Amino acid sequence: MPGKPKSTATDTDIELLHPDAFDEFLLHTRAEILPILRNLRDSQALITLYFEHSGKSLLSAMLGVNDHGIALDCSREPALNNLAAQGGRMIAATALDKVKIQFPVGPLEPGEYQGQRAFAAPLPTKLLRLQRREYYRLAAPSVRPLRCRIPASLPNGSHKSVDASVVDIGGGGLAIMVPPEGVPFDAGMAFHNCRIDLPEVGIIVSDVRVRSTFEITAQAGIVLRRAGCQFVNLPGPMLTLIQRYIIRMERERKARATAAAA
Repeated sequence: MPGKPKSTATDTDIELLHPDAFDEFLLHTRAEILPILRNLRDSQALITLYFEHSGKSLLSAMLGVNDHGIALDCSREPALNNLAAQGGRMIAATALDKVKIQFPVGPLEPGEYQGQRAFAAPLPTKLLRLQRREYYRLAAPSVRPLRCRIPASLPNGSHKSVDASVVDIGGGGLAIMVPPEGVPFDAGMAFHNCRIDLPEVGIIVSDVRVRSTFEITAQAGIVLRRAGCQFVNLPGPMLTLIQRYIIRMERERKARATAAAA
């Protein structure tokens, strides 16, 4: 297909975030959103479209933008195009000049744009633009996984501490896998004095507020719940520890990549 997009970001750069954890970076007005979408079009940035509930995704690009809607490139896989055309909500995620960009998309209407197959969609009503280094989210390593110990109140009035697996972490918050059934854990809830041990760096203690929860489908069709959480009044020394941990992990990752390429 002519006009295929140039990739300006690797797959590892494009990471699905939860906007509710980054309220201060959400744009809502057409005057703010349109220039960013036009930049994506002009730069031919690679865009990943995530299906909200199936765990699948397809690669696309911004073909056209006007005051009322957008045109997106179709996938080379007919099955994914058929799934996208069923009217479900999707999330578009990309990166441009090291700035993460994410916005909801849908419904998608199959058609053509300037002679090539494309999807038409309404103009997004909100867009996440994330560029501050301290809010960068690091995917938690699998070798030394992180756990967040959460003091929770149970429906019977008792209290217990539960450990939740950390999916990613940054200065603004973290994503975790929701604790087991029986522990109330919903959007808007706050948990005090949550603890995360950052290996070889230190322990952070902070209040955490749940901003959103959603379901993901893992391998073998297992449905899991993931939550986007925000640190509440994170003390400066704790933010420093998180930044130090992120820098340490990034250095280790680059060192492994360099060794593998040698």
